[in-house]
Amino acid sequence: MNPLLPESNSNPVLPYYPGSVPSPYGPAVPTLPQPTDQLQGRTFICHMNILNQANQAYTDHNRYEYREASQMILSAVSKQCVKNELKQSVLQQYLENVQILELRTA
Repeated sequence: MNPLLPESNSNPVLPYYPGSVPSPYGPAVPTLPQPTDQLQGRTFICHMNILNQANQAYTDHNRYEYREASQMILSAVSKQCVKNELKQSVLQQYLENVQILELRTA
């Protein structure tokens, strides 16, 4: 009896050597360093699409609906970030400058 062959299968079982078999979960994600002063004063842009919710009021930035929707989105994003990802992070200080620049129909 060959120890490398399972009893019910004719395919050989290869011995495991650390580092020789790729992870089934994909490559390891590198740990990023702590943010430094290079992030201060920078602008990051994020585009969010809310499907099937277009509103003609978003074409006029002075309308109540536009201002109200902007405030609701800003509040939701800020609360979600503070509650989950950034509450204990050194990046929390950058939430002070989060802005909604434009809403528009697509």
